[in-house]
Amino acid sequence: MYGLVNKAVQGFVTSQFGAEAWDAVRSEAGVSEVVFVGMNPYPDEITYKLVAAGSKLLKIPPEQVLEAFGRYWMTFTAQEGYGPMLAMMGDTL
Repeated sequence: MYGLVNKAVQGFVTSQFGAEAWDAVRSEAGVSEVVFVGMNPYPDEITYKLVAAGSKLLKIPPEQVLEAFGRYWMTFTAQEGYGPMLAMMGDTL
């Protein structure tokens, strides 16, 4: 998984629940990385652990975490410069 995804997970948790929640999620997941580099590959397991930890600590089912993340992802990627690419996908991405 590219760091861009993990960076977005961090942004999602931080924007919705605060920096302390992100620190707790990262700690619960056993993730030592403090900064994710957008185009660097990371093991998929890191992302899975972050979602599981977020689900556990925030008391939200994983499906709901992923659905909320998906909504956040669209805004995040547009802000990261991927807006024109997403626009090419049409109105019903």
